[in-house]
Amino acid sequence: QSQTAGMFVTTNDFVRLHYDVAGPEDDEKYPLVLIHGWSGSSEFFNRNFNALSKHRRVVRFDLRGHGRSDKPAHGFHVARLAADLRDLMDALDIHKADVLGTSLGCAVIWSFIELFGCNRIGKAILVDQAPWQNNAADGSWTIGSKGIYDAASAARMAAMLEC
Repeated sequence: QSQTAGMFVTTNDFVRLHYDVAGPEDDEKYPLVLIHGWSGSSEFFNRNFNALSKHRRVVRFDLRGHGRSDKPAHGFHVARLAADLRDLMDALDIHKADVLGTSLGCAVIWSFIELFGCNRIGKAILVDQAPWQNNAADGSWTIGSKGIYDAASAARMAAMLEC
């Protein structure tokens, strides 16, 4: 089992992201990438990281503006965070991964799929996300994201997940 701690990758807009990698490489299992929520850091996964890495390769990283990653004055849209995930995967030569997101990390996963498709995602595990990500068309849920306004848009998003 190998472990790399305190490493950095640089995104395509020159922001350094801190990451840790541990666990055995296994051709039968995709690496698992852990994505923390807003105002957190990769340390959110301290109790899980070592336990999970006994069974598979695990990557955790600090989103830009969080933890030990750079704190730029730009790039805090969820789509940019999804591009950062892509840049991390590219830098680590991860062609396909299982992803686990908590809170904002869930939105990063959804945005990654929307922007880049799901060919690079094995399984997605969404933890501590709002019970309904988007506003309901009938007005019964109004505290979701503002990105999907109608049932047709929601159906298009659902179709994207059928890879």
